[in-house]
Amino acid sequence: MFVLVRPGGNSVSRTLFPAGQRDITLDHPTPPVQLESGNSAVTPVTGRKCPVSRPLPKARLHGSGFPPGSRRRQTIVLTMQVIPSVSARPGPYTDGMTQKEQRERLGRNDLDLEDALIDEAANTVTEGAKRLNRKWPELIVTGLFGGIDVGLGILAMVLVKQTTGSEILAGMAFGIGLLALKLAHSELFTEEFLLPINAVIAGQANWIQVFRLWLTTLVTNLVGGAVFAWLIVIALPDYHKTIADMALSYINQSSLIVMLSLSLLAGATITLSTRMQQGTSNDVVKAIVCMITGLLVIGASMLHGAINAIVIFAAMMAGADISILDFLQWFGIVIPFNMLGGLLIITLPRIVRTRRVLWAVRKGSISLEELEEQTS
Repeated sequence: MFVLVRPGGNSVSRTLFPAGQRDITLDHPTPPVQLESGNSAVTPVTGRKCPVSRPLPKARLHGSGFPPGSRRRQTIVLTMQVIPSVSARPGPYTDGMTQKEQRERLGRNDLDLEDALIDEAANTVTEGAKRLNRKWPELIVTGLFGGIDVGLGILAMVLVKQTTGSEILAGMAFGIGLLALKLAHSELFTEEFLLPINAVIAGQANWIQVFRLWLTTLVTNLVGGAVFAWLIVIALPDYHKTIADMALSYINQSSLIVMLSLSLLAGATITLSTRMQQGTSNDVVKAIVCMITGLLVIGASMLHGAINAIVIFAAMMAGADISILDFLQWFGIVIPFNMLGGLLIITLPRIVRTRRVLWAVRKGSISLEELEEQTS
C-alpha cells in the first residue's frame, strides 16, 4: 500500500496489494529519486521550482521485518513537506498574473471590478428603478410625506434655535426630519439625483420617468411642507420672530457667488447623505448620518430649495417682509444649483466609477437579477 501524505497528514493516494500478490518493483531496486533542497527544489507534482528552507525527509519503510521479496503486505509511507523560505520575495503579481486577473482573483464576483463597486451599482440601480416605476398615487403620497417629514425637522430646528441660539445645535435637531425621511420611507427632492440616474444608464427606465419623478417630488415636497409650516405658525406664535429671522437670512445673501456656492454644497451634501445611507442597513448608522447632515446643512447655512422653502413659507404666513416675487427669484437660483451640486459633484464621479457594470446591464451582458446575485 502506497500512501502519499501531504503536509497536515491527510492521505491522498493508496494502493493495496493482497497477500497473494506482490509489487514486482520491490524485486528490482530502482535508483532513488533525488529531491534537491535549498531555493531551487522542484516539486514532484508540478515540476516548478519552489523555495524550501530545509531538505525534504526521505521515505520511510514500515512493515513487520520481512525482506523485500516477501509476499506479506508492506506499507511505504512517503511524507513530503515543503516549507516556503522567508527569504523568497514574490514578484509584483502572483505567478505573473495581470492586474485584471488579480482583480478577478481577489473579488467574489465574475466581473472585472471590486466587490464594493458591484454592490454599489446593484443597490443604486435596484432602488432607482423602484422609484422611477411607481404609479402616480404612490409617487404623490411619497413626496407629500417627504415635505411633512422635513417639516418635523424644521419644527425641532426652530425650537432649539430659539432656546439656545446655536445654529449648530439647531442643525443637529433638524436631523430628526432627515431621519424621519428614511424610517418612514418618504423622499426629498435632492435625494433623487443618484439612484434614478444609475437606473436610467443601466437601461431600467427612461429620462421621461426621471423628469416625472423630479417634478412630482419637488412640487409635493413644497405642498406637504407648506401644510406643516401653516400648522407651526398657528401653534407657536411665540416663535414667529425666530422663523422670520431664519427665512430672511436665506433670502438676503451677501453676494451671488456665495448664494451659488451654498446651493451647490447643499445639493452635494444631501445627495452624498443619500448614498451613505444606501450603503448600510444599520439604523444607528443612518441616524448618525442624518444628524451630521443636518448639522452641516443648517449649521453652515447652506441653501436647499425644498428645506429652506418651508421655513420661508412659515415666515411669510407669520407676516415676514418677504414677497412671492422675492421667493420665486431666490427659488429660481437655488434649485438649479442644488441639482448641479448633486449631479456634478456626487453623481457623475460615481457613474464613471461603476460605468462598466451599468453598461453591462444595459447591453444585456448581465441581468439585474444576476447582478444582485453577485452581491449576495
